[in-house]
Amino acid sequence: MGPEGTDAIAGKTGWSGSTGAAGSSSREPTGTTARSLLGRDLPQIADDVTAEHLLTHTSGIGDHLDEEADTEITDYVIGAAHELTSAEAFLSLLDGHATKFAAGERFSHCDGGFVVLALLAERAGGIGYHDLVRERVLLPAGMTSTEFLPAGELSAHATTCPRSRCATASASGCTRARTPCS
Repeated sequence: MGPEGTDAIAGKTGWSGSTGAAGSSSREPTGTTARSLLGRDLPQIADDVTAEHLLTHTSGIGDHLDEEADTEITDYVIGAAHELTSAEAFLSLLDGHATKFAAGERFSHCDGGFVVLALLAERAGGIGYHDLVRERVLLPAGMTSTEFLPAGELSAHATTCPRSRCATASASGCTRARTPCS
């Protein structure tokens, strides 16, 4: 997405930004609420929650992984995690958690807030989160061999190497091939 696309998104969402090093964009919310991009999705997120609240763990939104609750780690089994390949796919996991406190009232670590941020980025950018990260972060930074992929996807740059062709096998797999893998 070029600068003209960035300006269009900024105009539509109320986010302002400036181009920084390596063509990356620095964005700061200017009163934009999560609700303005969520529409009717995730109705338990308060209307005044902003991206800044989500980034600073001060949103007060309920979370599927509530670290303040008196529960066991086994209570947080997600199930079909391989199906969570986009931010939109997380909606059912994020929905239905009651607000813990008013936005900005206090700090409470919230993993779900960052998934909501990914969802907001997808909706503001008009493309999937992984593509957005590739186009707006990795490529401008010159990181052309770095991939940020959805769960379960394998990079086109990845190779598989049978253990029989590996000089130093370990529990984590092949660390150096004797012969090139093809």
